[in-house]
Amino acid sequence: MHKISKTIIYAGILCVAGTTSFAAVIQNFDSGNISLGNTALTYGGNAGPSAGCASNSALYGEGTYAVTSSASSCHSLWAPTGPQSTPYFMAVNGSSLASQANIYSQTVATGIIAGQTFNFSGFFSGLYSVGAANLVLKVYDGAGTSGTLLNSSAFTTNLATPAGSNPAQFPASWVQQSVSFTALSNTVTVQVFSASTIAGGNDFGLDTLAIVQTSNGSTSATPEPASFFLAGSALLGLAMIRRK
Repeated sequence: MHKISKTIIYAGILCVAGTTSFAAVIQNFDSGNISLGNTALTYGGNAGPSAGCASNSALYGEGTYAVTSSASSCHSLWAPTGPQSTPYFMAVNGSSLASQANIYSQTVATGIIAGQTFNFSGFFSGLYSVGAANLVLKVYDGAGTSGTLLNSSAFTTNLATPAGSNPAQFPASWVQQSVSFTALSNTVTVQVFSASTIAGGNDFGLDTLAIVQTSNGSTSATPEPASFFLAGSALLGLAMIRRK
């Protein structure tokens, strides 16, 4: 099996007026690959670091995935769905097996603050006109999915629109799904989990996973140099006033 690396892009931690706000895109597949350790699915895309599929039958097998710019290039019956955010997304031929229920999971420590509330979200799009996927967003405390389940949210993906005959289909829209959670520690593991028990259909795209802090906590952040300058100026002004 081809081993590939994970892309994590952090949008940053913003310190404003004594509060901390965290917003991050934790996985957008833009490097064209993900870590195999983060999914129970079988990689069916091109060998090497490049994204995409060698043929439009590459993802015929249940429980397979690829990172691609077009779903129909990996499966001849899928709609020509493109990414929610360019250039790539994760295209999944879902499985009914419990052993392949972990679609994607990732441990996140940067920016997570115990006691604060966050949203974990992702964008999803059905790739086929029948057999919607039943998915669950889950968030666990700590590293891995064996920790305390902080919260979960189940949903059903939309479907591509048939255009009279296969494979002529119109792509479904990308729909954002989310779940809120309150962190118990400074580390969480987020997961996209499959609750589907069907093999036919159960095909979907996944893109732009993100975590956004929705409550602000106090912080003793070190002032920026400009803050030191302003504070010093204020003290100097007060001293001059007292001398008058």
